[in-house]
Amino acid sequence: MFITPLSMTEYVVAQMISGAIKAVVPFGKVSLIALLVFGFNLFAIGFITLALLFVNLLCFAYSIGLIILGIILRMGTRIQALAWGLVLIFQPLSAAYYPLDVMPPTYVFEAARASLSTPGVHWEYMAIAAGQNVLYFALAIWFFAYMYRRSRQIGQFARNEE
Repeated sequence: MFITPLSMTEYVVAQMISGAIKAVVPFGKVSLIALLVFGFNLFAIGFITLALLFVNLLCFAYSIGLIILGIILRMGTRIQALAWGLVLIFQPLSAAYYPLDVMPPTYVFEAARASLSTPGVHWEYMAIAAGQNVLYFALAIWFFAYMYRRSRQIGQFARNEE
């Protein structure tokens, strides 16, 4: 990747688009299984609400992904196993199963729970999640750019094993 004329921005944006597609396809399959096996229609909360929930979760995932990618670029591929463990740390903090006011997914899941009991878009939760996502995404971009520059300065790319 680092010997191609592709810029880091182009690479990251391509990975984001690929990740979004890879998230939509399994989501559709799991939603269909939930409907057929359990009779739970996830689309009952409304397409707009579902799309907003999805976009907010995707934005938070991008932020976490950029931070982890920055760590991998700086520390080398030997630390990739840690990346899988770091993702699991966020699951209990995101309050998928209980309320907690710490991270953007909290408000996304609160909006989803509220939409199940009262159909419609719950803009107050969406606005808080979007605001937090903008902040976390900006910080993730800054962190990733710093780690990328630092990795280039110390020659880490030449030491990374493929």
